[in-house]
Amino acid sequence: MKKVLTFKINAETYCFDVMSVVSIDQKSHITEIPLAPPHMMGVINLRGQIIPVIDLRSLFNFSKATENRESCSIFIETEAGRLGCIVDAVCDVIELTSGEFESVASDSVSAQSVNYIEQILKIKEKITFLLNTNKLYDSISTINELQTTEKAA
Repeated sequence: MKKVLTFKINAETYCFDVMSVVSIDQKSHITEIPLAPPHMMGVINLRGQIIPVIDLRSLFNFSKATENRESCSIFIETEAGRLGCIVDAVCDVIELTSGEFESVASDSVSAQSVNYIEQILKIKEKITFLLNTNKLYDSISTINELQTTEKAA
């Protein structure tokens, strides 16, 4: 059985596989990076490790929300490294049964969305999007390439 951590962005429910979640943090000081893409909030020092932080609301082209007490960062492990994702609210950890998985219908969502959505789940009769953590990390790859190029120079 698979477990997922559900969270809200713009009143919609999304989730990460629990095995990829490292930690959840209410408030972190984020250091901005000049000339970063709009969804790249910056980096934080999490237990001695510098981790990039993205705003999922901005990445998915939702309007900017006012920060509230429920806003937080979910830190995930990807193949390329750790990543912080700002979300509107964390909801619950849910154990899935096999009947709750459905594949993404490419004609029902935009091409850009398909990149970030790994599966569409039906949990308690509500649609929930399981996000692909590696594709989320790829959204900041241009910043990583710049850092690598600067080190090589």
